[in-house]
Amino acid sequence: MVKKYTYIDYISGVPGLGKTRWALNQMEEAVIEKNKIVFYVAPTIALCEQVKKDLIKKLIKRGVSKKEAKRRTIIINSSNREDSKGTVASYVKAAFNGTKDADGVYYGEIEVGCAIFLTHDGFYRLTNEVPNDYFRKRIHVIFDEAKKSIMEANPIQLSMTAAEKFKTLFKAEPYKDTAYGRLSISKDFSKTLFKEVLLGIETRRHKNRMSALLTDVQNPRMEVYITQPKLEKIKSRDRSVKLYEVRIPAKAFFNYAQVTVMSAFFTDSQMFYLLKSDPLVRLRDITNTLDDVRERELQIKKRYLRARIIPLTNNTRVLSKNQLKSFLVPKHRIPDLEKEFLDLEIDVSALKLLNIYLREGKTPKEKDNIYRAIKLVKRDDYSAIPIKWYFRSAQRIIKQWKINRKLKEKPLLFINKDKEKYLSRKEVSEEFTLVTTSSNGLNHYRESSVVAFLSAINPTPTLSRFLTARVGNEYDVNRDFVLDVAMQCLGRCSIREADSTDDVLLILANSTLAEMV
Repeated sequence: MVKKYTYIDYISGVPGLGKTRWALNQMEEAVIEKNKIVFYVAPTIALCEQVKKDLIKKLIKRGVSKKEAKRRTIIINSSNREDSKGTVASYVKAAFNGTKDADGVYYGEIEVGCAIFLTHDGFYRLTNEVPNDYFRKRIHVIFDEAKKSIMEANPIQLSMTAAEKFKTLFKAEPYKDTAYGRLSISKDFSKTLFKEVLLGIETRRHKNRMSALLTDVQNPRMEVYITQPKLEKIKSRDRSVKLYEVRIPAKAFFNYAQVTVMSAFFTDSQMFYLLKSDPLVRLRDITNTLDDVRERELQIKKRYLRARIIPLTNNTRVLSKNQLKSFLVPKHRIPDLEKEFLDLEIDVSALKLLNIYLREGKTPKEKDNIYRAIKLVKRDDYSAIPIKWYFRSAQRIIKQWKINRKLKEKPLLFINKDKEKYLSRKEVSEEFTLVTTSSNGLNHYRESSVVAFLSAINPTPTLSRFLTARVGNEYDVNRDFVLDVAMQCLGRCSIREADSTDDVLLILANSTLAEMV
């Protein structure tokens, strides 16, 4: 029997190399020549909208009317409304059939010569919605920002009754020698029992998660793992089901005419290693086919070498979420503080309590050890809320930087969303443009020449262990998770513009990440 291989082309390089420009050219030619359908797949609707807007401009320049350009460029997205009746899959099916979807929306009929825009999430949930081989053999999938294939899903909170029934609905096969189990449908599964589980879940959000879980477990393009492989051990006191989703790219890309995946540093990614390990996949690097690729890459690398990169601390580890929850004391002072604590017969554990008291504004009694600990530490450069210290430090550096330079746009600030509440909203909005770490591919910010990257982006220890177990020992979690996210964020500014002459300032939380960059 002849093996049928899936051939996948990939483009990998630094942000600004011209990957999106290449994709736009492919879509432009498809619409003009009417010789294929392009599925442009991106992580966010925001990026889909940006690329669609750029494509329409290119088409109009080629003589296509604005009305026709819009008809042939279609974004398919599931509605965010709570009463939405459909899914991306049902919307795609409706669009191919030229009918209204479950929400009564008419996209227009998909035909050869169209560019279709989908999110990663929506694309992975497609199964047999593309109606026949005629279309399949004419679809070119361009999968942009092709990085993460493994997600730490939001946990599902079950009632005591629902937890018992959950064990009947699903079974978990232990994965290798790990503490994870792959979920599948149990032989005792029934729709009636599943409805009873949904009734036993209190919030709408968790009900939706449970419905999505069932869909994903049944989806051949996905694997779902649970952190408790022995379901019978789910206790009534601990009814939060923690899950990991693995999206299998080889199965998602199977049977399309052409597939191209694109990303900065793609060869460090989870998707690269998952595809590489599949015996029926053949990967082909086509990066060198981009116009002036090596010259642009060299220019962008020179931009990084010329940039001023300033770390705020000399920590040997990258900034972690736990560090942002603790407190900051100058490193050289910790041994002295511990000695002074012992001399005063204060337990060193008081250091851990210290931050809780100061952050919550509590005043301990004068006789308490924690009171004396606070008196000691207040003599030093101490911060109960680390993100405030990092923010103030970045402000001082940027103020100095601006003395001899005029900035075209406000500096970009990257911080964890749950830490925004500790900073003055007015101060942040007046001095910075606040950007999320999921801004991959967006080019709205390329006039900015200063970036303060203060996000903690390290994966949890359990996720790190799972990634290594599922993807393989060759995969480097730090390079993919930490360095890649940092580089994607830094690459939003003018450093990505090969022809720019702007002086660039990159402020990072610590020296370890600065050296990695």
